Formats: sequence, structure tokens, C-alpha cells
Amino acid sequence: MKNPRISVAVSACNSENQIFKVLKSLNQLPYKVLITDDNSSDKTLEIIEKFIIKYPKKFTLIEHKKNRGIGFVLREKINYAIKNKFDIIVVLAGNGKDDPLEVNKLFSYYPVGKTIGNSSRLKIYNFIDFLIN
Repeated sequence: MKNPRISVAVSACNSENQIFKVLKSLNQLPYKVLITDDNSSDKTLEIIEKFIIKYPKKFTLIEHKKNRGIGFVLREKINYAIKNKFDIIVVLAGNGKDDPLEVNKLFSYYPVGKTIGNSSRLKIYNFIDFLIN
């Protein structure tokens, strides 16, 4: 697949101490970023919204008024990727456990095509080819 459309999906809930660093790192990458705030009770959403205002073409926010849990959030991201015709979605935690600057290394481990890959802390999925085939 030549020049696949790639999105990085970040899930955050009460990650105010880490989310700024995660988003700052993601801003260095050439990918569209989808952020889900899963009803944080701290300042996580406020920090995310500042990034959205500063970089509206780079970051997209899904805000939950009720905590939905990681399973719901992951399905939501998959549906977003399919609806918006992304070929690849990379899922990261918003709490700083995953290093966003490691995302590019994944593509040397997993060929783009019919691949669902899983690394120790980062996950890469090519949902479109997987679901079709």
C-alpha cells in the first residue's frame, strides 16, 4: 500500500500530568490524531482543548460526558477510522505509558497490508484490509 492514511488514536481519562507531553510528542509526527477524553474529572480535557484550538487540523476530540470504558473507546476509534477512510490506526494510551515517538518504528516491524500487529506497549492495526479479507 503506497502512502497509507494513518491516524494515531489516544485515549485519556484523568491524565492531566501526562497528556501535555503525549500531545506535544504527537504534534511532531505527520499523522492525524484522534483523542478521546473519557469523562476526566481533572484538567485533562482542558489541556486537550488547548491543543485543539492551537492545531485544529491535526487533532480531533471525542468527548464523553460519561465514562464509557476502554472497550467502548476502542470500538469508537475503529469506527472513526473506517468512516474517515484511514488505512491504519495506531492506538496509544494518553497516560504516557506509550512513547508516541516510537510509532514510526512499528512500520518496520509490521508490513502495511493485511496486518494486525501488537507490540508490547503500542498497537497497530490495519482494520480495513482485515475486515474486508
